[in-house]
Amino acid sequence: MPLKTPTNGLTNSMMNRNRYSPFQICYPLIKRLGDIFASLLLLLIASPLLIIVAIWIKVSSHGGVFFSQVRTGRNNHQFRIYKFRTMLKDSENCGPLITSGDDARITPFGRILRRTKMDELPQLFNVLKGDMSLVGPRPQVPKFTDQFGGDNHDIILHVRPGITGPTQLRFRNEEEMLAGIEDREAYYICNLLPVKCKMDVDYVENRNFSYDVHILFKTIGIFLNGVLGRSSRSELQPQFSYALTAKYTHPRTEPSEEPEVVATGTE
Repeated sequence: MPLKTPTNGLTNSMMNRNRYSPFQICYPLIKRLGDIFASLLLLLIASPLLIIVAIWIKVSSHGGVFFSQVRTGRNNHQFRIYKFRTMLKDSENCGPLITSGDDARITPFGRILRRTKMDELPQLFNVLKGDMSLVGPRPQVPKFTDQFGGDNHDIILHVRPGITGPTQLRFRNEEEMLAGIEDREAYYICNLLPVKCKMDVDYVENRNFSYDVHILFKTIGIFLNGVLGRSSRSELQPQFSYALTAKYTHPRTEPSEEPEVVATGTE
């Protein structure tokens, strides 16, 4: 059953703003040029780190260096997203799509990569290819984008998905939240996806150059803190509460059967 989040005419407002604002007409071109320049620059700067990580993945566990998976991008175009492999070989064929912090399939070095988000660095190649942007909605697998429904689907897939964005930052430690949950996919669809969907719609409706730059600088700061081991526990807590989820989720279970969710932090 697709998620039905009220959009209050967001599609029309988005179309009108894109049509009548000169900056919004130029914004996609400016953003694409910025993506190309920044991804090339970041790949050049990070190339020594990429080589070291690739070698360590290869020698520390069996399997390839990279993990790829089909995601849904702009205009419903499907593409392969690239990440450093953080799980045992062929793990995607023997477990749920959603990974939790206590997943036994994650390798020891993979846990470090996931905690620091270094596993996301190969997505810079996706940005260079044009499948993704540096900043945008979270790229989802087709199974989950099919749950968007109606205007939400059209709005979110109107733009390229991003390596980072408001949704990715808020749920950057989602795996810790999902630890101990038996049916992670059902929990994700019922509790987390509606919130992410609403946040992604909000981003698309309010995106602009200064907002993207702000998100990028915030992402770089979080990444560097993670690599240097400076992040405090409060900084790493998943940004989630039941109140936030309930606001955008239609109940799918009886009240007595609803999963208990504990607030784990604030932004």
